[in-house]
Amino acid sequence: MTNKNILKRTVALLLCFCMLSGTLVSCGSKSSDSDSASKAESDSTVESTKGDDIDIDAYIASLDPGLDPENDADAVPIEGEDDMSRASFAGDGNSSLTQFTRISPYRSSPRNHKIDTITIHCMAGQLSVETCGDVFSKSGAMASSNYGVDKDGRIGLYVEEKDRSWCSANSANDNRAVTIEVASDRYAPFAVSDAAYKSTIKLVADICKRNGIEKLVWSNDKNERVNHLNGANMTVHRDFDKNKPCPGDYLYSRMGDIAEKVNAILDKEKK
Repeated sequence: MTNKNILKRTVALLLCFCMLSGTLVSCGSKSSDSDSASKAESDSTVESTKGDDIDIDAYIASLDPGLDPENDADAVPIEGEDDMSRASFAGDGNSSLTQFTRISPYRSSPRNHKIDTITIHCMAGQLSVETCGDVFSKSGAMASSNYGVDKDGRIGLYVEEKDRSWCSANSANDNRAVTIEVASDRYAPFAVSDAAYKSTIKLVADICKRNGIEKLVWSNDKNERVNHLNGANMTVHRDFDKNKPCPGDYLYSRMGDIAEKVNAILDKEKK
């Protein structure tokens, strides 16, 4: 092979190598761009759902009305107030522990009984306080609670304490109770996070202190709970709807512990 032919072959090989290298670099760049786009899309999805694990419309469709079917036939939503209408909701007769406020139209104002009861519910979903507020403000929801606690322990206000929430499907209970929805797993036993559990205890202690509830009393006897016998002042949703597992066995089995820890806080502050 002549030197001239060797030179031509070398040049050809170099050209092929350069073209191949360019293709690989180009493919690598496209792959990187694709990964970045996928990551951005993923990050956007996480941000848009605020960490919730629910489809909000499906969740609302699964809700039972929080109204009492026997005594709330004339109840209608109260329109015209939301989280922007008053900046002083939190701490204005409500808990200063509140970190998010969105007032639900699904409430009765004012409540017709002094606050003397606590009713803790489970959300059956890991809703953020913002999403819970969205749920309780959506058209047709027909349900609300006074407060919500999410899995990070953040507290939301949806119905002022002066008003009755539509939560437990029992007018008499919700007129005297502060109702609290706690973020939980979707399925039994509807476990809640440690952060949500601890924040719930702090919130209940604050509610009791401001409303003159000197001691929180849980009873394993449904009759004592619903009739407020022997000092019982904690109720649960299943007391009024036998088809409801709420608040789930996780919280239900810990109501005594919640009462004990709340009372420890109240006793400490009395000293």
